[in-house]
Amino acid sequence: MPHSFNLSARLNSPCPEDTFSIFNNWAIKATGNFPQCIRNADRIIDDCNRHFKDIHKLSALELGSLEGHLSVTFDKHFRQLTCIEGRPYHYLKALVAKELLGLKAKILCGNFINFLRETDERWDVIIATGVLYHMHNPIELIKLMSQHSGTAVAIHN
Repeated sequence: MPHSFNLSARLNSPCPEDTFSIFNNWAIKATGNFPQCIRNADRIIDDCNRHFKDIHKLSALELGSLEGHLSVTFDKHFRQLTCIEGRPYHYLKALVAKELLGLKAKILCGNFINFLRETDERWDVIIATGVLYHMHNPIELIKLMSQHSGTAVAIHN
């Protein structure tokens, strides 16, 4: 799917529809899998609720957010959410979603492996959704995730 912007769009008064239309293709819109995406995020939240009490008191690191779509669910449940998008184009989409949906999450762009090698930060929960198959060395990512998580690592691929 080519990355493109709709820079020739005629904008009216600011509205979410016009802002979303800056991007010609959104993963959810293109594949129609938004209900599945939400179900996957809800399953991860359900798992966290089963293993911890008061997940709203926990911090979470999200690796890959499907253009911010997963962050919408996680942002509602965790005390603090940091999201890293590995692709600049998806990062920009996540920022649009954050702005329009009023998310409090901190969204960063960069390489997950390098970030986890270099940071001293820790999170209660680290969530990796649909990213392992993109990694050259997924075992290293899992190992680094476990070193930075106080209690849990959630992987959904």
